[in-house]
Amino acid sequence: GLSVGEMIFNSTTDKVEYFDGTKWYGITYEELGIPIDYLVVAGGGGGGGFGGGGGAGGLLTTTAFGGTQTKILQLTTTQYTVIIGGGGAPPTQSSYDYGVNGGDSEFNSIISTGGGGGGYYNAIAGLTGGSGGGGGGSSGGVSPGGTASALTQGNNGGPGGGNSTTGSYSGGGGGGGAGTAGSLPSMPSNKGGAGGAGLEVNIIGGSGNYYAGGAGGFSGDNQTGPALGGIGGGGNGGGYSPSYAATQGTDGLGGGGGGAYNYTGAWAARGGSGVVIVRYPAAYNVIISSGAQPSAGNFNALVSGSTTEKFTKFTTVGSLFFTIS
Repeated sequence: GLSVGEMIFNSTTDKVEYFDGTKWYGITYEELGIPIDYLVVAGGGGGGGFGGGGGAGGLLTTTAFGGTQTKILQLTTTQYTVIIGGGGAPPTQSSYDYGVNGGDSEFNSIISTGGGGGGYYNAIAGLTGGSGGGGGGSSGGVSPGGTASALTQGNNGGPGGGNSTTGSYSGGGGGGGAGTAGSLPSMPSNKGGAGGAGLEVNIIGGSGNYYAGGAGGFSGDNQTGPALGGIGGGGNGGGYSPSYAATQGTDGLGGGGGGAYNYTGAWAARGGSGVVIVRYPAAYNVIISSGAQPSAGNFNALVSGSTTEKFTKFTTVGSLFFTIS
């Protein structure tokens, strides 16, 4: 006879059925979803004129890679939106002004906030962002660093300015990074503050993959060498005397752009664009339904050191749509 709990596949109803001791019942089921880890980094902020370094773009990732976000269980029928934020611009050349905040990045309604622009002369605070921009340089006053809009995404920018003892102008603060806050200028050397370090997120496998570094601030007079950007794409600050330009944040890493004098060729720099990376089982593939397809090495590529997981890395600024199946 039949046993309670016995199961069969009914080819007429196309269902799995079980026996409860009296009659047969069909089993309904739902798709549990594909487990997806992700990294979302916004664009970095631009450096300020006579100012602070740009803050790194906000960074969000799943708990498997040191973040605070929950892994997604995606249905194969779901279409998802990706938005990559651009880097924030520096101020108009030959002017003292804020750097522009970076653009937000988004995946599945998970939004990382663009990095804060650097502050400017005379002791004007950095802007709030995913990580805050560094405070502006000065001829005496101290400027606060910009605050991180959410401490789960980044850190504050460093204060700028101060009382110089070796010249007329004090440097700008470093932009905040996803790993650490920006630094204040060195005294009495007038050297700008270093950018905050980015965060190591090895979602593509391997090691040493850093994202969202803050930028170095403007350096004043009688100093040597630039204020360095943080690991993870932060740009270096520029200088007044000697005079040299800042460097931009690295695209695809969300680094801030360096602050600089912003006159006579010693220009401030833009932030780097952001990135979205998704990681999923190797049995599946990302299918782009609208927008730019990533390069071959970043599209349905095996995670380094793994045969069971793939990743796709999106770096083109703007929007696209995809499914996984």
